[in-house]
Amino acid sequence: MSFRAIARCEAAWRTWEGGGLQRVVLWQGPGADQAIVAEGAAVVAGPDGYAARFRVDCDTAWRVRFARIRIAGGAALELHADGDGRWRDGNGTELAAFSGCIDIDLQASPLTNVLPIRRTGFTAGQAREFRMVYVAFPSLDIFVDEQRYTCIEPCRRYLYEAVDGSFSAELPVDEDGLVLDYPGLFRRVAS
Repeated sequence: MSFRAIARCEAAWRTWEGGGLQRVVLWQGPGADQAIVAEGAAVVAGPDGYAARFRVDCDTAWRVRFARIRIAGGAALELHADGDGRWRDGNGTELAAFSGCIDIDLQASPLTNVLPIRRTGFTAGQAREFRMVYVAFPSLDIFVDEQRYTCIEPCRRYLYEAVDGSFSAELPVDEDGLVLDYPGLFRRVAS
């Protein structure tokens, strides 16, 4: 069993408590060497609410090559990666603290769970740890976050765990590898 090839797919999630919504469009350009692109927007209501737009580009092996995040009326962040774990900011300055990170994790979106899941090709019972470039919302502060994914059922269910033990969730995914429900954080809704 494997995930279907990405042509174009869309997904929308509501925050678990219902105070936020986001929509993402994911596609792959034509030809074998075209990037996989995800663009999305998220709106979170309340006193700490925000609106954000983001774009993540990956190569055909699902390795992050570019990310841009913009908070409406606030911070903006641009990151460039070489796909082998070297990162630079939008000014070209090397970000040595993130050396070895292949993936990005956007706090505001279950979209980024698809990256290690699709790239790794897990078999049942297989677990793997990842160092992620984690982007906090709405501050856009970035730091390294160590995460573990375990395949419960290939192409259907994965266990996500923070390596420090602070969080875990079983993630059911669709035929594209996109999260259906993220217990405690997000619920998939019709896009």
